[in-house]
Amino acid sequence: MDTTFVKGLQVIEALATHPTLTGVTELAKHLGLTKSNAHRLLQTLVACGYVRNLEQSGKYELTLKLWELGAAVV
Repeated sequence: MDTTFVKGLQVIEALATHPTLTGVTELAKHLGLTKSNAHRLLQTLVACGYVRNLEQSGKYELTLKLWELGAAVV
């Protein structure tokens, strides 16, 4: 099993279920990752369009890309 892929999915799930916007440090603590690992995963998800960085606050949130993929399945 590709653990990096699993960690990326865990990041997506954490962002989807967290009631407020999340920063790197908070996300790393929540998932038991190093800050550098959490940051790298977030940057990959940003580059692929699944997450956006709200630069003013340094927080991250999901985009609608997952919803768009799910809607395409229906």
